[in-house]
Amino acid sequence: REVRSPEFFPSPSCSACPGLSMQRTLCIAPLLVASAAALSFSSYILGLQQQLCNAATELDGSGQVFCQDSWRNERGHGVTRVLEGGDVIAKGAISTTILEGQLDDERAKAMSQRGRKGAVSGARYRAAALSLVLHSARPAVPTLRSDIRLFALEGEQPYYGGGVDLTPFLVNEDDFRDFHASVKALCNRHGEGLYEGFKKECDE
Repeated sequence: REVRSPEFFPSPSCSACPGLSMQRTLCIAPLLVASAAALSFSSYILGLQQQLCNAATELDGSGQVFCQDSWRNERGHGVTRVLEGGDVIAKGAISTTILEGQLDDERAKAMSQRGRKGAVSGARYRAAALSLVLHSARPAVPTLRSDIRLFALEGEQPYYGGGVDLTPFLVNEDDFRDFHASVKALCNRHGEGLYEGFKKECDE
C-alpha cells in the first residue's frame, strides 16, 4: 500500500541525517526534499535491519547467527543478512537495498500513467527498501514475508509503501486472527480506519 506521507517514518533532521542540517534542507527545498527523505529513510532501515536480526536471533535461540554480505555497484549498495539451520528459523533473510539513478523512457512512461508527478525521462530518483522472509523449521508455523520501501523523485514528495503476509503450510485460523489483530493494532497507533482501508485494497 503506497502512501504520500512519510508520517510512519522519521522526518529528515540533524539526528536522522548526519551532515545534512535542517537549516540547509529547508534553505534549498524542494530540490533536496527527495534526497533528504531518502537519506533519513535509508538510515532508518539500516538500523531496523539490525534490530530485526537481533530479535530473530533471540527468537530462534539455537546459537545460529546472521551472516552478512555487503555489496556495492554503480547504482547503489545494500546489505544481505541470512540465518540458516536454526531451531525455529530454517532459513531467514533480512536485506536492505539503497539505489539512485535516472528514469529511462519506459519507466517514466509507466509511472506517468499511474499519475506520478515529475516522472519524466531523465529525472533523478532515489530508492530504498528493507525486505525480509523467514521460513520456519516447523510446518505448523507459517512463512513470514514483509517489506517497506521508499521511492523519491528529485523535487517531488516521496512515496512510501510496503506490506506483510503469512504463507501457511497447515491452515490454522487462530494464526490468521492473531496476525490480523497485530496488524490492526499497529495501524491504529497511526489513525483509526487505516487497517480497514488497507485490508479492503489488498482483498480487492
